[in-house]
Amino acid sequence: MRRNEYRPGLALALQDTLKTFIAGITLGHIVRLGEWIAFEGKEGMVTDINWARTTIQTVEGLLGALAGAAYVPAVNLPFRGPKDAEGAAGWMRLAERSAHFLCALSAGRMTRLAVETWGLPEDLLRPVAVAAAKGALEANTPEVVNYVNAMHVAGERGLSVSETRHEEPGHFARSIRVSLESAGVRSRVHATLFAGREARVVEVDDRPLEFRPEGTVVFLRNRDVPGVIGKVGTILGEGGINISRFHLGRRERGGEAMAVIEVDFATDAETLDALRSLPEILSVRVIELV
Repeated sequence: MRRNEYRPGLALALQDTLKTFIAGITLGHIVRLGEWIAFEGKEGMVTDINWARTTIQTVEGLLGALAGAAYVPAVNLPFRGPKDAEGAAGWMRLAERSAHFLCALSAGRMTRLAVETWGLPEDLLRPVAVAAAKGALEANTPEVVNYVNAMHVAGERGLSVSETRHEEPGHFARSIRVSLESAGVRSRVHATLFAGREARVVEVDDRPLEFRPEGTVVFLRNRDVPGVIGKVGTILGEGGINISRFHLGRRERGGEAMAVIEVDFATDAETLDALRSLPEILSVRVIELV
């Protein structure tokens, strides 16, 4: 098991400056490693030179990361590019959405984010942690948070980020767990990729609860008593909200239960108030997982 904790320093996030810096550079002279050049409509940094080829890290990748795009191998990402970049993108998206989900459930200032992996290569640990930091922060700060600056923003906001890699598989051959602590309360999500592609959350706060982390979901905490599903469905139907999937989870009979309801679009305030008025409902959240 490997565990790291980071309190990051300054990260580069000067998109406009970069655009100005690289403008007008031409390939009219001998190039050197680290030099920014423009050639055949592409602009970027020379990262490798040998007798057969010159490799350029294009600036599109860098600017894409600065703008918060999905994973791209930008030159100043705070990790080395994983061997399986396509596979890394899937796990990073899963970590980001898992953290975003937990952020929507939190109350108060976030203080600690913990990321664990089971069965994943070592070179995926840091990218997954960076993606989780981005997901936790981007809805709680006025600045743009991306893979380049996420760890720096976390440090500025007082959010510590820890990383732990378990070499042996857990309940699944490969999986991640993201935990977020705010106002002294910790919540966590366990998630995996089925067949290496299909994203699934499989546990929330140690309760079995499987759903796709995408689109608009209504998250409920409720008392585990008869009639809840019918009442919730009726209220959503009366509000014109179509349910695409309804997922339930509980730890023991008669205790606290959870539900994730995938809907076609966000519910209005009147419908949410009607749900909260039910004596069986403990809390309601509407979460956009995009």
